[in-house]
Amino acid sequence: MKKERIEVMIIVLSLLFGLKIFCRLTPLAKAYSHYMHYFATNADTYFIDEDIEINSTYEMWYDPFNEYMYFQVQIYNSTNDLIWKTSRYEAPGSYEERWMVNISNLDLPNQYSNILSIRFFVFWYYNLTTESSDIFLREKQIQIIKKGASCQLIGFVDQLKIGESLSFSARFYDSVLGDSEDLLNQIVLFRIENNGNKTFGCNYTINSLGLIDINICSSTHLKIGQNILFFEIKNNEVYNDSLFCYEVLVEEIPSFNENPFQLSFFSIASIIVIASILFIIISNINKNLKQRTLSEISFRY
Repeated sequence: MKKERIEVMIIVLSLLFGLKIFCRLTPLAKAYSHYMHYFATNADTYFIDEDIEINSTYEMWYDPFNEYMYFQVQIYNSTNDLIWKTSRYEAPGSYEERWMVNISNLDLPNQYSNILSIRFFVFWYYNLTTESSDIFLREKQIQIIKKGASCQLIGFVDQLKIGESLSFSARFYDSVLGDSEDLLNQIVLFRIENNGNKTFGCNYTINSLGLIDINICSSTHLKIGQNILFFEIKNNEVYNDSLFCYEVLVEEIPSFNENPFQLSFFSIASIIVIASILFIIISNINKNLKQRTLSEISFRY
């Protein structure tokens, strides 16, 4: 009797074990489901030195014995190249995630497109039939732009006499944020032109105050006449190409001959003419006085 009970128990356990395996191998239905509650970025337009904040709330449910599923956030450029992605989120459950993406760390070409596509990617695989699907559940496009720069000259004058020196500072700052943000450690290309010919050129690095200091001599770096000063920001990763132009007029100092007492021919001629006129006037006056005197004497006698 005892032996029969043991045999029955073994049979029952074998049937239960076999049923469990059968249920695993032949599920009644596919179990996966997912719900996107929220997917957004904190802005639509970004400067290239900012961070993109991506937020998402998502649910993902599936049978881990017979199915495989994960989601991932990916960023593509305008040529559909994958340039950033999160890790795979594989565990069933609810997610509330935030990702921060530094734009300057993205692999963008020098002539980058300013449109990026952020996509929420979902992958599902069914073990028994090898059926699978992968979809971009949501997509958000954002625009990346460079900043604009402005320039202000401090202590600058636009008119010099030849031989005079000019010392001034050029301040560079964000054209949108204004005084609240200076351009720091950026390269500025400085040059001077006169009648289309370059007379001086030098590259400067903006200091911690947003300034570069310029010292030029009118006799060394400038020419007589109109001179144009160019400040150029070019091929910068953060700021748009910018060109600022200012004019300086250099005038000659009137010069005399080596002997300061030696006058020009024109000056001597002018003096002679003026002296002749004065001589004639004085002679006429004296002549009139003499005639008047003689008349008075004749009258008395």
